[in-house]
Amino acid sequence: MNFYMEAAKVLKDLDARKGSIKSLTLSNSKLADPKRTYALLLETLKYRDVLTDVISRSKLYDLERKLGKEKELVVLLVHDLLCTKKGITTGKGPIKDAVMRNKARLNAEFVKAKVRLGVKDITALAKKEDVFLPRWVRVNTLLAQLDKIMAEFKKTHTQVQMLTDLSPPFADPARPPFYIDPHVPSLLAFPPATDFSQHPLYVNHTLILQDKASCFPAAILNPPPGEVCIDACAAPGNKTTHLAAVMEGKGTIFAFERDERRYGILSRRTKEAGADKVIETVLGDFTQVKPMDPKYKDVTHILLDPSCSGSGIVNRLDYLLDNKAAATEEEEAEEKVKDDERLASLADFQNTLVQHAMAFPKAGRITYSTCSIHAIENEHVVLRILASKVAKQRQWRVAKRAHCLPTWDSRSIPEEAGGDVDIAEGAVRCTPGKDGTIGFFVCLFERDDEASTGKKRQAEEEGEDENEDEDDDIEEQTEDADDGVAKPKKKKNKKKKKKKRKTAASADASAAPAS
Repeated sequence: MNFYMEAAKVLKDLDARKGSIKSLTLSNSKLADPKRTYALLLETLKYRDVLTDVISRSKLYDLERKLGKEKELVVLLVHDLLCTKKGITTGKGPIKDAVMRNKARLNAEFVKAKVRLGVKDITALAKKEDVFLPRWVRVNTLLAQLDKIMAEFKKTHTQVQMLTDLSPPFADPARPPFYIDPHVPSLLAFPPATDFSQHPLYVNHTLILQDKASCFPAAILNPPPGEVCIDACAAPGNKTTHLAAVMEGKGTIFAFERDERRYGILSRRTKEAGADKVIETVLGDFTQVKPMDPKYKDVTHILLDPSCSGSGIVNRLDYLLDNKAAATEEEEAEEKVKDDERLASLADFQNTLVQHAMAFPKAGRITYSTCSIHAIENEHVVLRILASKVAKQRQWRVAKRAHCLPTWDSRSIPEEAGGDVDIAEGAVRCTPGKDGTIGFFVCLFERDDEASTGKKRQAEEEGEDENEDEDDDIEEQTEDADDGVAKPKKKKNKKKKKKKRKTAASADASAAPAS
């Protein structure tokens, strides 16, 4: 009975939202048999609605009053009694005995349930997914050639042209389908229930499980091989290693993580992915880095995926869990105030982070992304950033659609972007479940190279070296920026020799970002 009692405790924790099914079972070292517990809970949750109704109609809790306090345990036992060939796999005990005394009654109600619902097979009673999320897999091109991996899958699977073809029933169950993504190179999709945990290519880190939307930031940033990049909030590291793959393993990526535990995960995954020669992990806070630090002042591309509400995240197994009980109007109002305050705080942090990134002198492209569906963390943050002094002074703008995944149809919301269609077109959105992704938002910022070049030409003609003074401005802005208001130092014009002016102009020209 200990096995069922452990599973009942996990079920109670699941209902209390203390973790996911996998984290509370497969990652729980306290369980005697994590895999078996996971399997039992997964199957029981699929049928819990029907089983709960059967238990209620059988009057089990009226006949066996002591079971009323053990409802999680009872539903697990009833599942094995009615839905498995082996039945309840435990010795005698008061709870099991009480359930078994009512076996005939429970069986009768189960049969009635099938008749009432018009089904013959038990599997037809299982709860169905309300959101379609295929199993997305990124081929790690740092460790393997994409065409060779494709060839391997084509030997055992059938390539399909539509995501919907990944839903059962399959034309040939012996050769399950797989899909090659048209937007992100090296990304494949498989049926939602596909288990890669023991697949050799997953075990050796050639395959990385990563949602399609999560692959967008690195694909959109698209730094050429050899560039110097920053991933400002890097852990656990999937986007970072994807960035390294986009760069073909050539160049430098400074990957920041301020939490020591998550930093350990980041470092481990970097090595496992074969990216440790490109990625330099940094245990520290990106916002505390000086843009003019000699180590980082040559950074050209920055990936920003900061902490957010996570409102777009859809767990593949969430549909199995009951929704929270209905709240009163007062409770809903109080919860909304707390949510609004949290979202406002997150948006402030996100705004600060992007403004800090914009101060790096040679940065030419920045992606800002969240796994949120809330405009306050997405379009509204973009508008605040564009209105900031650092963005105006450094001439940052939202990129044209042509530079930001142009073939992806779902764009940002114009009404939330101040009615500016161009801004909305320069960012992409993903709706939870639509197109097989989680909820996500990505905006690409670029420097206005043409205006910047004009300024440098004018400065050269006037005999001013603005490079040094601009550096002072950048440092001051990152120290004094407060919700979009920067306090730069007053510039001092300094006469320079013609040779030095030409050298500075040449250095600036070489720092122009790749489009």
